[in-house]
Amino acid sequence: MEVKYFLYGDEVKKNSHVIGTKKAVKMEIMDQREKVWQDAEVMIFEGETKDAEAVGLLGPFGEPYGAGKYFVKIVKILPSVLADE
Repeated sequence: MEVKYFLYGDEVKKNSHVIGTKKAVKMEIMDQREKVWQDAEVMIFEGETKDAEAVGLLGPFGEPYGAGKYFVKIVKILPSVLADE
């Protein structure tokens, strides 16, 4: 399954209490097209969900795993702290 975004696996574990609850959490996501990490408010779901995008997870050494296990709905892309510099 092709994924649109990547998340850090440890961050998903840390926020496992909100998976499937429709509660948004702030996380870093990487858009596969732009290859840029961004802060965003996202809702995380396990399994395919309407209006959500498939994500892959990245391990401690940047190794991808779990493609398509989780899906995210992006609530809001947050402004970059670097944009002010």
